[in-house]
Amino acid sequence: MKRAIPSITIALLLAVFLGTCVRAADDVRIRDIKSPTYSAPAFTLPGGSITVTLAASAQGTANKASLKSLAGEAVADVGLGEAPMAAGLNTFDVLIPPPVETGLYDLCIEFTAGGAKSTDCQPHAVAVVASFDPPFTFVQITDYHMGDPRALGQFPGVDIEKVRIKALETANSVNPAFVIFTGDICAYPETYEQDYPAAVQEIVSHIKVPTVIIPGNHDLYAKTDMNGKLEVEGLDYWSAFMGATHQILDYGKLRFIGFNTYAWPQGARNRNRPYHAQVGTLHTYQGAIDKAEMDWIIAQLKTLDGRTPIFFAHHGPRTFEVMPQQFGCNDCVSQTKMMKFLEKAGAPYYIYGHIHRNDDVTENGTEFIATTSVGSDVSEDQLWAIRVFHVKEDLTMESEVIKLFETPPMK
Repeated sequence: MKRAIPSITIALLLAVFLGTCVRAADDVRIRDIKSPTYSAPAFTLPGGSITVTLAASAQGTANKASLKSLAGEAVADVGLGEAPMAAGLNTFDVLIPPPVETGLYDLCIEFTAGGAKSTDCQPHAVAVVASFDPPFTFVQITDYHMGDPRALGQFPGVDIEKVRIKALETANSVNPAFVIFTGDICAYPETYEQDYPAAVQEIVSHIKVPTVIIPGNHDLYAKTDMNGKLEVEGLDYWSAFMGATHQILDYGKLRFIGFNTYAWPQGARNRNRPYHAQVGTLHTYQGAIDKAEMDWIIAQLKTLDGRTPIFFAHHGPRTFEVMPQQFGCNDCVSQTKMMKFLEKAGAPYYIYGHIHRNDDVTENGTEFIATTSVGSDVSEDQLWAIRVFHVKEDLTMESEVIKLFETPPMK
């Protein structure tokens, strides 16, 4: 039994050279392994197999797969039988030998492309689990906001890095099956160049359990100059450091469907407000789903195979724009249409962030659950927190908010 991996290319590579895990913040990028990754790991029982997608620059062969512990120690090697590869994307199965114990592992693939030998590694890419059956727990972390100065403006002198790291370490401490990050990993396009690799480095350095990551509005901003020439495109950064903007995780009888609620055209995502004022267009930080994203969600619901769907996203439906056509998207789903869709979809839970506060409301049979930020401004009576979900045997869930600090930690 293994996690079903769709045709999704996802997230990040932290370089691992010559079999050692060297993770430098200035070397974080996707290379050859497209799936699984640290932001979309493969889950398997002991003795199972995982599906690997590898991009080859030229024709060649996949030679060997290996697993390493998070400390960089060799755990297992698997010969791939000189599996032939074409130039482009190649998919093949990798067996996980039965002696491999439950835990989280880095994955390395040795291959030959165009006659040149190469090795690529992806941290935290393989999770070996004892069972997919409930009861189990998972954790939500949201609004990480690397590079966001607003917490410092709210609480002068606060050590917001300490807050973020405490969130990761607290998640580890409850030993969850996995952690979902519901968007806003970074903050502003002006500092994406340093914030994206810094966020990835911080998360991978401190988290010790599988992570599943989707974007928020702050991750996908664009920025133009006053002539409309594109200077920064958040989608490019997300693709390079995180991968796909949506993904699924099949975990036993549950299907977790994480989708992109900031699926706007570039114009609406452009954060240059003076430019919008000059040309008469509008920017928004609120949610929307375009036709392509909605089609993807519907496709996941059509292939449930008896599983119960659980939605997770950055925006709750009540923070979708009411009239998306005002922002240049005639095929985007409005707030009203999204609520009607969710009522029809019948997912019992919708987990989200964005609002920087804790909330739990049931409407039309769906429980909408929001959690506050771990890296930005927050309500003073709801300081930074994570949320722990407890999945019961009947697939119902209860959750608890774990507050990280009683008072803001200072430098």
